[in-house]
Amino acid sequence: MKSVYRPEIIIIIMAAFFFHCRAFAQCNYNNLVVNSDFSDGNSGFTSAYQFCEKKNCLYPEGRYTVGSDISTYHSDFVGVDHTSGNGSFLIVNGAGSPETIWSQTIIVKPYTEYNFSSWVCSVVEGEVAQLQFSINTDTLGSIFYAPSSVNTWEKFDITWNSGSSTTAVIKILDQNTVPGGNDFGLDDIYFVETCALAVHFLNISAVNKNSVTELKWSTLSERSSNYFEVQRSSDGINFDSIGKVKAKGNSGTIVNYIFEDTKEISGSFYYRVVEFDNQGRQEMSSIVATEEMAEIKVFPNPCAGKLNLIFQDQPHGFIQISLTNVTGANIPLDNRISGTITAKRVYDVSDLAPGIYFLNIGTESGRISEKIIIP
Repeated sequence: MKSVYRPEIIIIIMAAFFFHCRAFAQCNYNNLVVNSDFSDGNSGFTSAYQFCEKKNCLYPEGRYTVGSDISTYHSDFVGVDHTSGNGSFLIVNGAGSPETIWSQTIIVKPYTEYNFSSWVCSVVEGEVAQLQFSINTDTLGSIFYAPSSVNTWEKFDITWNSGSSTTAVIKILDQNTVPGGNDFGLDDIYFVETCALAVHFLNISAVNKNSVTELKWSTLSERSSNYFEVQRSSDGINFDSIGKVKAKGNSGTIVNYIFEDTKEISGSFYYRVVEFDNQGRQEMSSIVATEEMAEIKVFPNPCAGKLNLIFQDQPHGFIQISLTNVTGANIPLDNRISGTITAKRVYDVSDLAPGIYFLNIGTESGRISEKIIIP
């Protein structure tokens, strides 16, 4: 076998143990979205689009239907539902103006973290949908682009904190105004308390040594987890499965896992881990890249005071450090620097509201995003 030399490279996403003492005692494990898989047809949600249910009714733009045989409603559309391949899903002919595709109002607990997710596919080639997800007045992350390949399902997934709200008005809006193409499907929309997730990923790392890439990850807790699927990508967008690891199943303590990618590859690659529970539901880890980037340590985490960043042998050409909340809003850091030297930076985050934040660190050689918990 030909030997491929690859110097040892380490990318680490770190987090410290965090356990919400009342999470499992009072957690609602049910999906709060009504008719989340559209098995009950056109019910449980509202839409600014026009509903139709007859043969070839998805003409012109701005219409939607719920069904399983997609070609019945538009002869050019291709696709099947996300779950079984023969169930119903929301089929949309994208409009030429921004309109709310799907909306539902849900009762929530104040000051509670929720996980919102939805599966999206494109049903025709050409322009893809540009979906903006929101809850109440909070925009959830950046615009989510539907897959460029037809009948490929990809997941939008984000955490939201209810703050003082007792209701969550969830909306999905298509921002693409190009009528040609821009046609898509939605399925398996979930809104659950974060404590109800089957797996809480704690960290993930990729270590390259010679011709082997060693993937390590840890879970904070597991509930009815079945197995982990390790996925690799050359562009960070399109991932292929390269192996499976059996999951612990049920655990309330930290569990560590390891997987070795023995394929001889060169250049930069991306990795992620997807957990499948006993009911076929999925949770996805962060993405790590085998960029030639020195180790960056972030601590403590959770953090209620001074957040430390240590750059070990960090190369020149520093790009950016930014902090965002779960809605994607930027938190200015310039006035929070309480200490800085060549290899270390300290930020004061003591005044931030409790919740989840994302610390984004970029250099000329790579980028990582770390989940920061403010208790």
